[in-house]
Amino acid sequence: MGLATSEKWPQLSPDDLGLAPALAGLGIEAAPAVWSDPSVDWNRFDLVVIRSCWDYHFRIHEFLGWLEGLPVPVANSAEVVRWNAHKGYLLELEKKGIRIPPTRLVRKGSRPEPLSSGHVIIKPAVSASANETHRFADAADAISDLERLAASGDVIVQEFVDEVVSDGEWSLMFFDRELSHAVRKVPKAGDFRVQKELGGSALPADPPAGVVEAAQRALSAVEDDLLYARVDLVERPGGVVLMELELIEPTLFFGTSDGSSERFARAVRLAVGA
Repeated sequence: MGLATSEKWPQLSPDDLGLAPALAGLGIEAAPAVWSDPSVDWNRFDLVVIRSCWDYHFRIHEFLGWLEGLPVPVANSAEVVRWNAHKGYLLELEKKGIRIPPTRLVRKGSRPEPLSSGHVIIKPAVSASANETHRFADAADAISDLERLAASGDVIVQEFVDEVVSDGEWSLMFFDRELSHAVRKVPKAGDFRVQKELGGSALPADPPAGVVEAAQRALSAVEDDLLYARVDLVERPGGVVLMELELIEPTLFFGTSDGSSERFARAVRLAVGA
């Protein structure tokens, strides 16, 4: 099977390096392959699993075209990826009863209406790794950046969730919809972004029952098969809110949980019927 990655991580990210040995332990030969490399013969794999494709949001049409043209099955599926690649999916989940922070979608080329006052985050609707994610203490100050981003693509405007800074964000990892492990992520001092490359940190932790239940509700709103999922949530006074449902290429924090690579490998074995 192929473990799809990007040009920057041709041998996979450090966190994913245990996957091939774990799969080999189950008799499944796995090798990394750069998704954008035209020399890769994808026919030699019986399954492609998306991993460190961390440039997909910069080349979204090319990436989706590659997925849909693969001659072998891919996990998660191209249909799931296409849906999950645009953060408008959050509003679809909200209509299904999933609690999210107050969120607006501003369409490309539209003239943004005046925003309500308050602390907000704006970001492209197709983005990853906090790319072009900006925080504004007053929504009125966000208009110029919002207009700039909306000139080239859809934009998400979201109420800033203070609890990310004060209490951190949960990430729960599910393999074949079964909870594997969890981490609590916190930003560096003075920042709001929890990504490691931006100074954030993540430590293994046991999520409370309410967080697990909220994650399971979010997953239950997705009917497609899911080999893996990372559910990012925050506890707020009014209840647990979904920040992101990561179904494309999330870091799965294998290094924080002994046996997690093996649990992932067992889920893959089920997927390929090995």
